[in-house]
Amino acid sequence: HLGGMESRLDIGAPLLAKHLEERMCEHLETQYPKAIAKLQESLVDCIARLNVVQEQAPADVLHHMVSTMRKNFVEEKQSLMNELREDLSKMTSNIKNFYLRPLV
Repeated sequence: HLGGMESRLDIGAPLLAKHLEERMCEHLETQYPKAIAKLQESLVDCIARLNVVQEQAPADVLHHMVSTMRKNFVEEKQSLMNELREDLSKMTSNIKNFYLRPLV
């Protein structure tokens, strides 16, 4: 019984291999362009992200940091000076209005 089956396997195996190869070729022909498009899209995204976070020289980073600190100082300087004036005014007023009462 197994002997007859072996001859049918010998005949069917090459046909099956040919059929599978044809199907794989068809599949690759339809999927290959999709894969290329996905890879191109991913490449464009990666390049865009790299441009956003591109490497900077340490001197450029320090310059940017100092510029930001200077800008923040200039913007905050006036409000800090106003707060200092108010505090000094209150302190001067409290000193002038200080009254010693007798302990008895």
